[in-house]
Amino acid sequence: MKLCYHKQTENIQAGTMSNSQKFTWGHIEWIYVPQKDDENTLSIGISTMYARTVQPCHIHCGDEQILYILSGQGKQRINGEDHPLEPGRLFHIPAGASHESVNESDEPIVKLLISTPARFENQLAHIEREGVRLSTVQGDKNDRVKRLKAIVDGLEQEILSRIKMPLSIWDHTQEPIYINGHFSDFCVNCCRIDEKVRNCVLYTYIDFYPTAYYADAYAYVCPYGITLYNLQIVYKGKTLGYIKAGHVRAGTAERDGRNLPAEMPYDVPRSTVSGILDTMHRLAETVSKLYLLEDMESKINHKQEQIFDKQRNELMLMESLKTTQDKFLNSQISQHFLFNILNCITNLALKENASQTCTAIGELSKLFRYTVRGVSRLVPLSDELNHVLAYTNLQKLRYGDRLTVRVSIPPESEKINVPFNFLQPIVENCFNHAFREIKKAMWIRVEVETSDETLTIRVLDNGVGVPPDFLEKISDRLDKKTGSGGLVMIARKLNSLYGRNYRLELLQNDWGLEVVFEMPRLNIAGAAAC
Repeated sequence: MKLCYHKQTENIQAGTMSNSQKFTWGHIEWIYVPQKDDENTLSIGISTMYARTVQPCHIHCGDEQILYILSGQGKQRINGEDHPLEPGRLFHIPAGASHESVNESDEPIVKLLISTPARFENQLAHIEREGVRLSTVQGDKNDRVKRLKAIVDGLEQEILSRIKMPLSIWDHTQEPIYINGHFSDFCVNCCRIDEKVRNCVLYTYIDFYPTAYYADAYAYVCPYGITLYNLQIVYKGKTLGYIKAGHVRAGTAERDGRNLPAEMPYDVPRSTVSGILDTMHRLAETVSKLYLLEDMESKINHKQEQIFDKQRNELMLMESLKTTQDKFLNSQISQHFLFNILNCITNLALKENASQTCTAIGELSKLFRYTVRGVSRLVPLSDELNHVLAYTNLQKLRYGDRLTVRVSIPPESEKINVPFNFLQPIVENCFNHAFREIKKAMWIRVEVETSDETLTIRVLDNGVGVPPDFLEKISDRLDKKTGSGGLVMIARKLNSLYGRNYRLELLQNDWGLEVVFEMPRLNIAGAAAC
């Protein structure tokens, strides 16, 4: 079995390829692909799905997407849940989600596609706080392997487990330390890679570089056209190990004259490859930074004379961890650049007399402006409610007069601080669940009440409600803060801000569902204390 090798530099991210990418189901015209060393990590394009075509089921490896439907009608399935594709609808597809689309009409479906590399919660400070330390034995020839394994063990539960694409980490002798096992059905059926990773030809070709040789990722391609990306983990000019990830079809695959036991994998868009490479580089950089921190701590512990006192040393470590956190987890988006792109699309809609599309993109700009604002845990209640109204205005373009939204808030409550972006997911649930099956007029009410010490917010709808047994399960999850989903994430956010001093409750009524928030009032001083 012949193995194809090529060095995979960052020309994928450097925008040197054609701006158009074609598939069997349609094509993507890339408006912008990040340049090399660009702080902005967004890829933006216009995706066109041809009439009477199917975009096969695929997993979003390494990137998450926002889709805004500009024109056309169809349907799609995200993580097994069906959604209609209609003009004005907005979808978020997280990393690791399954996704497929169907266009059964005679008209193409056109979408605005915004892709960014996957984001993962930063747990490095937690790892340091819990006392994870790397044992170092001077002169031990296996020292590099032991230290790398200790770092990987520390990252596995909080970071590596959140990466849903096939990924493995190998030491400098090319022995596996970590394999997450997220291989496609195609690779499992063809090569039984789930039984033994080296059953796959992509892992049989081994490079040994005693010093750092490639600064960029390089790739191997198997005879079926499946690509595996490789990246060295480097510290002070030495190779600590390798990150191997991908297992994607990034071009036309060869069948090699064989009868394959499974359908060929989905041919991924360029933004997915960019997301995979970005995740690999960030992970490699994080491992190197943790290696550096361990070196610093080891030297300080063994020196008789301290250059800095204990307090200053702890501050230095905290600042170093904060820098690693910011670089590894924050996808830095140039807001000015993003809004210029949206303004260009708005002007195009105006020229084409597409007034509804113009209005929709204006509301979409408000949503983006709010979500990409500075990282703050608390915001004025008026800002949070304006964000909700921007979202519901988009939904009004879809439902028209069938939808009524009313917000009732005392003027003195507008400047009370509340958690950032905790109301919009609740309102979004109304459209994802409460209004899915109803044909009558729909309404949503947001009511705010205050006392000297507490703030109470109620979100009410006249949807289908929640069955009693399922309501009990949801309430149990909220109390224990276990599982996934928007409500659980909001419960965790409230718990981190207020401890147990808050209430989040779901109430079933004759007319629909009521979600109740009760939390302490926080003034400016209270916000600073958080």
